[in-house]
Amino acid sequence: MDESKKKRILSPERLERMDSEELMARLNLSGDETLVDAGAGPGAFAFRFAKELPQGRVFAVDIDTALLAGIAAQAEAEDITNIVTVEAEKLDIPAASADIVFCCTVLHEVAKKEAFLSDYYRLLKHGGRIFIVEFVSGRRSMDPSDRGMRAFIPPEQTECLLATAGFTAISSENINPLIYLTIASKP
Repeated sequence: MDESKKKRILSPERLERMDSEELMARLNLSGDETLVDAGAGPGAFAFRFAKELPQGRVFAVDIDTALLAGIAAQAEAEDITNIVTVEAEKLDIPAASADIVFCCTVLHEVAKKEAFLSDYYRLLKHGGRIFIVEFVSGRRSMDPSDRGMRAFIPPEQTECLLATAGFTAISSENINPLIYLTIASKP
């Protein structure tokens, strides 16, 4: 990931557009969960999760090993001991060990969506939940003058993919005009 994209992802403006406070509230963390941040990127959410889970653990997963190295270096520099970086290609996290999987604006970029969701289904404990945040449409921002478009996946398709992977209690709702949240459980 180039530096300009990394800077944009970590910007306070983006986190505000993503309603990060609202998303954190929806997770309803108790402080001791094991959470998998699927597609952690440069760690925008992983570090927030680490602070919210003082007795828990955060697995920051990504395909970009340079980003994972950056997360690990920052965690070490800040003496954050509950973040573990994991290469997505290996996904060496024990089965049925996670309480929560969080996936923010990643699913639309995944080529093999069914396999991706099945892998994270395997990691969840029974009763564990998956939170998928995706764009409401192909719009790039909430600015009506912004005509730029990006790939996206509609909530109905996300729900169908989750059901195919075995998840239940699937529901989606718009968080704001830019993003929606789909939540599902592993029975």
